[in-house]
Amino acid sequence: MSTTVELTPAEIQLIQLKREQEALAQKEAELKKAAKMQEEIAQREKHIQKLQAEDAAQVQATTSFNMELGLNWEMITTEKMETFKVTGAYLNPEDPNTCHYEREILWQTEALRRSAYIRYKVDPTFKIEVKEHWVSRRNNFRSTNEGYKMFLYGPDVDYKYQSKAIIKPKTINEKVEEIMEAKRAKVIAEAKKKSVLETTVDKMKSLYPDATIISGTGYETNRFGRRTNYTNYDQIIIDFPNGVKITYKVYSDGSLGRKDITFNVKDSWELMDKIAKM
Repeated sequence: MSTTVELTPAEIQLIQLKREQEALAQKEAELKKAAKMQEEIAQREKHIQKLQAEDAAQVQATTSFNMELGLNWEMITTEKMETFKVTGAYLNPEDPNTCHYEREILWQTEALRRSAYIRYKVDPTFKIEVKEHWVSRRNNFRSTNEGYKMFLYGPDVDYKYQSKAIIKPKTINEKVEEIMEAKRAKVIAEAKKKSVLETTVDKMKSLYPDATIISGTGYETNRFGRRTNYTNYDQIIIDFPNGVKITYKVYSDGSLGRKDITFNVKDSWELMDKIAKM
């Protein structure tokens, strides 16, 4: 036997009122969510405009520096599309890890980003980046933007110099020419060094045709305080038929420095005998 519950008009009105309040609360939450999303979209769009304005300023500064550097330099401009998003809740709120903490995408757009740098035509390993130079002030613990300046990079540029902000194109050109000249001098020195080594080996072979002569590279240890550096040098090992073996360091002027000498003997008495007969 079923029992039918009769609601009073007041109870019916109270239920309707509660439903209306829940609907209003849901509508209010949806409006707040939409307003927040619109606010975040506006912030993203403002951020994009700021980035693109900074890109334009950087490209313009690079163009100006490139015109002053001379014909040996060329400006390279790069462009890429960057994605900007407004995200909501996790795709799986109960266990975000299962979805790699990905969130639902509420809004998404792409914007063009531009940048430029300057490359040395003669040797493309030299590159100039034009960036804003920020300087920290110790007195007020704040940084000051001193405008766009040039920073020179490359495998032959000392790492300390790479952090130097440069405003004068003449300074860049002089530094690059200094490095290029040092590289040319090194190539000439290496070629001369090789020629000296080959000449010395040929001379030994003509004087001692029965000896075995091997040229190669030796290493020296240099200590500077707690630091230890290793430098290499050209060396020649000449092994005479009588068992005497001498290792020489070959200097750039063709002179020799004896590094080691060994005698193929059984004991000190045999060594003295060999020396006495030399």
